[in-house]
Amino acid sequence: MSPCHWGAVIANSITPDAGPVYGMGFPSRLNLGKKLKRQLTALLPAVAAVALTVPIGLATATPAAAAAPCGTVVSDRDGSSWVSGVDGVNMRSGSSTSCAIPGVIYAHHSLDYHCYTAQSGATWTFIRNDTTDRQGWVRDDLLPVRDGVRGSRVSCNI
Repeated sequence: MSPCHWGAVIANSITPDAGPVYGMGFPSRLNLGKKLKRQLTALLPAVAAVALTVPIGLATATPAAAAAPCGTVVSDRDGSSWVSGVDGVNMRSGSSTSCAIPGVIYAHHSLDYHCYTAQSGATWTFIRNDTTDRQGWVRDDLLPVRDGVRGSRVSCNI
């Protein structure tokens, strides 16, 4: 028989219930498909049960992790004041660089930290600049370290 003929014989030998083809020890594709389908069908209820038992809180942001939209002003929850130590840092009207700049912080300015929130993996502190009487949001990695922390330690709970 020619090689083409052997391919036709093997292809015609595969049936839904066929076992090994010509003693080669390979199960047919259809048997593999049925086995896989049975395994997936058995596994599906377990996957669904796990998905339903995951707490809803893991899928949603906590209040402390919410961003402060442009124009957000918050009350003083922290009560701490610090001399800036940073020079030329923009304050923002919300916790995003796309928000307006109501003021700039310089090294000699006295700052009153109100609280913090989170935006895209970074924390932002709402600050009142006591030197210029301006207020706004500053990304914490732009603020000086005080007692091992940058920015406020109190959540705004927005």
